[in-house]
Amino acid sequence: MNKHIKFYNSISFKLTVIVFLSFALTNLISSGILNRVERPRVEGFMEEQLRGKLLDFDKIYKELGILPNEAAEYFADPSIEVRVCSDVRELVKEGLINENEALELDKGEPMNLSPGQARRLPCSIGKIGNQFVVISPHMMRNFASQFDRYQKLFILVTMLLGLMLVWLVVHLAVKRIKKVNQGVTEIAGGNFDILLPEKGNDEMSELSHNFNIMAEELRSNEYLHKEFVSSVSHEFKTPIASMKGYAKALKEQELSQEKRTEYLDILIEESDRLSNLATNLLRLSELNHLVIQKQFQTIRLDEQIRDILIRLQNKWEVKDLTLELELDEISYSCDEELLYNVWYNLLINAIKFSPAGGTLWITLNRRGSHILFRVKDEGPGIAKEDQDRIFRNFYKVDRSRNTEGNGLGLPLALKIIQLHKGTIQVESEPGKGASFLVELPSGKASKEQE
Repeated sequence: MNKHIKFYNSISFKLTVIVFLSFALTNLISSGILNRVERPRVEGFMEEQLRGKLLDFDKIYKELGILPNEAAEYFADPSIEVRVCSDVRELVKEGLINENEALELDKGEPMNLSPGQARRLPCSIGKIGNQFVVISPHMMRNFASQFDRYQKLFILVTMLLGLMLVWLVVHLAVKRIKKVNQGVTEIAGGNFDILLPEKGNDEMSELSHNFNIMAEELRSNEYLHKEFVSSVSHEFKTPIASMKGYAKALKEQELSQEKRTEYLDILIEESDRLSNLATNLLRLSELNHLVIQKQFQTIRLDEQIRDILIRLQNKWEVKDLTLELELDEISYSCDEELLYNVWYNLLINAIKFSPAGGTLWITLNRRGSHILFRVKDEGPGIAKEDQDRIFRNFYKVDRSRNTEGNGLGLPLALKIIQLHKGTIQVESEPGKGASFLVELPSGKASKEQE
């Protein structure tokens, strides 16, 4: 179910606002710094110009011998304003100057005034004749005002351009996030064939790459799941069909006692096969989901292996196999029942695939910080391409599926050994037998498992 996201709740909007506000704040700070640094210099330059204009005004007044009002008309500079005032008290009332400054002016001392509460720009005031002349920059045409206007225009333009640029960058970034979101939606809907483009060399590219790996793993797991269900169905169907056939045969009245006993033995054998299959499936599921309770205790591995060989004695004796044993006395902290399954599966496989009259080599040694168990047979061997597959659920080298076993022994053994922080390796060539090597951590490693 797709959830509709309002625009003001979207990542695009939030990122744009955050980045734009950050940009605007830095712009305003830089503008403030510029004002603090450059404005005094601009105002100083203007004060010098105004002082010069006041001197020019006084010169015109004296040379032409005209009134100050008439002298103002000779100023054609549009960047300044000239005001003539007959009473200094008017300037005091306007707040342009204070009482002390009025006294200084009345004495004939010209003065330059910096911007204050009643004036936004600097001005020069002087007493010329019996009147007071105020020369100040034109509000719209002076350099300082132009500086302010250009600065504000610059801030406005840069903020608008910044907003557009931020929106574009955020849009492109969020567009890639939306593609990942669409991919996740497809995965949730069961479509594992989706792939995301891996453009660039940034975090989003890495995310897309990891997403594609995840999709590939899920696709593989989906295939394995279907194959697993198919294999389980087949493994259950075969013995059930066999049992059904023999059960029908047992209903025949003319069936001899010898055949009846044979069929009953087959039914018992098939029911045992089903029981073992169900047990192995349950145990494998527990190991895969780590719900099995490990019960570690210290046991003698060599005695455990000898006990299994005694239990399998009828199987290797009937094939007239020779056992070459080299079992060191080794105590080990482990889950006894789980590890028993490992040795049993490896040994029963070695016996099953050994030719009549063949030899089995079984060794158990300690090498440094590891315990090594090896069983080697003289069977048909395992092809290179099958050596990794034999640890998959239900995989059998004999594809006919009519051989004894259900293809869960080695996957179960691998899970158990991994649970004990160990490894299983197989070395084999077709026609030269197979050798399975189990390596377990010993010493401190085994103690930590307890």
